[in-house]
Amino acid sequence: MKSVKIIALALAVCMALGLGSAMAAYSLDLAVTSDGVTPKSAFLPGETVYMTISASNDAGDEEIAGAAFSLQYPADVLTGPAVDADGVAVDSSIVTSFSFSITKDSVTTDTHRQNTVVSGTVGTVYFAGAGISDTGTYPPQSADPELFTAKFTVRNDAVLGPFQVTLKPTELYNPDAGYGDASDASQTPEAVTVLVGANTPGSPEEFPVLLNTFAAQDYDGLWATDGDSIDDQWEMDNFGDLDTATDTTDYDNDGYLDRYEQTSENNTNPKVQDQAWTLDNYDPATDNRGPYQVVTGDPSEPRAPAGESFAVNLEYYTTDSAVDLNGLELVINYDSTELTIDSIGSLIAASGSVVTATDVSTPASATYTITWTGAGDWTGGALPATLGVVNFTSAITLNEGDTSVVTLTATPNAGYAFHTAPITYTVGPAFTLDVDGDGSYNSLTDGILIFRYLAYTHLSYPTTWFSGAVNGDVRTTGPELAAYIQGGIDSGLLDIDGDGNFNSLTDGILVFRYLAYTHFSYPTTWFNGAVNGDVRNTGPELVNYLDALAPAP
Repeated sequence: MKSVKIIALALAVCMALGLGSAMAAYSLDLAVTSDGVTPKSAFLPGETVYMTISASNDAGDEEIAGAAFSLQYPADVLTGPAVDADGVAVDSSIVTSFSFSITKDSVTTDTHRQNTVVSGTVGTVYFAGAGISDTGTYPPQSADPELFTAKFTVRNDAVLGPFQVTLKPTELYNPDAGYGDASDASQTPEAVTVLVGANTPGSPEEFPVLLNTFAAQDYDGLWATDGDSIDDQWEMDNFGDLDTATDTTDYDNDGYLDRYEQTSENNTNPKVQDQAWTLDNYDPATDNRGPYQVVTGDPSEPRAPAGESFAVNLEYYTTDSAVDLNGLELVINYDSTELTIDSIGSLIAASGSVVTATDVSTPASATYTITWTGAGDWTGGALPATLGVVNFTSAITLNEGDTSVVTLTATPNAGYAFHTAPITYTVGPAFTLDVDGDGSYNSLTDGILIFRYLAYTHLSYPTTWFSGAVNGDVRTTGPELAAYIQGGIDSGLLDIDGDGNFNSLTDGILVFRYLAYTHFSYPTTWFNGAVNGDVRNTGPELVNYLDALAPAP
């Protein structure tokens, strides 16, 4: 503490020359930045932390002639300023200060010191400076002058998390400098005066006390951060540290990385397993409840008019890509008052495997069980694979908009869990845009058929009006196609713009253009010149209406 004593002696000399003035309303402020200018609160290991201490003056116009105080910091997080044994910075960029210096014979000598002392995990920088003038004047004080700026570095092995720094008065036991009683066997330290001012040299109050002491000031909200994408406070709240959770950890092994369980993502408890596949960013690779045998329906939300048929593919894969399993018992659960399974076709059956199917058509709780057994690769090839196609027919008594849910349950292979998702059938409108019934909707078939039919509504239909615009073999004759489209007119569904009329130059063109852009982005002007009335006259309104007329996927 040699250099602190030197500065303390200088301060004592200043104070001895005059202590009679009342203290001005001074206080100390601390700012933490990344470069001496830019505020920052969270720092990665290895990054630089600048701490600047300023004097705030609410009254008085004294010039500062001396300062002394301490900055306490966590030594297990930060490395303090590099100084030599005398408290002089080994690099002028490490510590800068207010004009605590003297120039004589063109040589400028710093009259400030900043001893750094580390005791265990507590580091302390003792700042001290004295303005020495041989001209009788002192540098003028600017508004809230910066007294010291010290450069710290976050340790590479820093204890991550929030940390605190504290400004506090410096306490010394140095009777020679006037601090402490030489006869005190306990060597009780005394606080050093924090700020000393300078009035006109030679005046009775040449060196007034600006700030004698102050209560220790803690500065919170600083972080030694781990640099991952997880909110540090969330990590502290849930784990108590910043080391447990990273961008690649899944603490509860539920398939959702910790980064996706934080508040800004799924907002779930990272220590409680969530249901697989129900939230965003699920990855079965980190789910310790697996591996899974997975069977889902495609489409998962089929739609067809009441009384008509629809098909659902049973798609299968394993989350670990294993193909050498011994089979699967799959149960299709459905309500036979609403749905009938007409057949299950294309059942996968590898050589050496056995497939059995059992239909139990108990109303409201019907089941259809399919069992695959066989040693090894019972699917007979790479995954994913289609296990079969289930052909349903819905009850004619259902109404448009009604739904019926089909669920899948299974007895998986030993060591595996089973995952699926419900298949929800919705009763669609009696009329859809699939005019020829080929299972798809196309501008060059269905779109042209609707346009031509509407164009001939008030004329005689030529026998070839549908030529070149039919695909498939469901509805292939003029009368069949005309009857189907007329059903769309009679139900009012083909009044696309809602003006009460059915017109090829409005409704027909809208259908054709809609189907033409089905697999592309709709331009904002796709409906221009083809809308009459003001019921549905915007692009989104028309697309939503036509989407509802799309056949089952």
